[in-house]
Amino acid sequence: MSHFLAPGSAQHLDQWFRSVDRDGTNKISVKELQQVLAHHGLNFSLKFTMSLINLYDRDRSGTLCYQEFQCIHQFLSHVSQTFHQFAHQDPQMGKPVLDLPGAEHALKQIKPDSNLDQTAFYQVCKSFDVERNGKLTEDQFIGLNVFITGARNVFASFDQQRSGSVTLTLDQFVWATASCT
Repeated sequence: MSHFLAPGSAQHLDQWFRSVDRDGTNKISVKELQQVLAHHGLNFSLKFTMSLINLYDRDRSGTLCYQEFQCIHQFLSHVSQTFHQFAHQDPQMGKPVLDLPGAEHALKQIKPDSNLDQTAFYQVCKSFDVERNGKLTEDQFIGLNVFITGARNVFASFDQQRSGSVTLTLDQFVWATASCT
């Protein structure tokens, strides 16, 4: 587990935020967030890091204020700790992994109201299980959670009646899928 996500790490957030906010704007950009995450062993692409920002960027500025940074840290810490609760050490990969049933249980621990059926869950897992070995590493499990959280948020924006069902035009569908990644 990254020191950045370990229990008790929140006490260092202000220091980490200031170390990345070199221009003193009290905002950090996607590249700055990627840098602080990479410094702590979480090597995510710029595209993924932007998806993470989009989950918590309340003012839609494309940057994070300190409070938004705290929310990302809390989310990532919770996902990481849950991953490690359910993961097992894989001797071939040399690191902790979740098999797909374990990932499903861990996701339900994080989001008890997760209503994905098993077919949908396994289909979305395929896009994160890039080696097609039925195992997710910590960064892949974090990616899965960011995607599902984003998809939920986009779905909720269309499901204003909270019926659990929506009808979309092609334009809306394209917008929704682009917003989830």
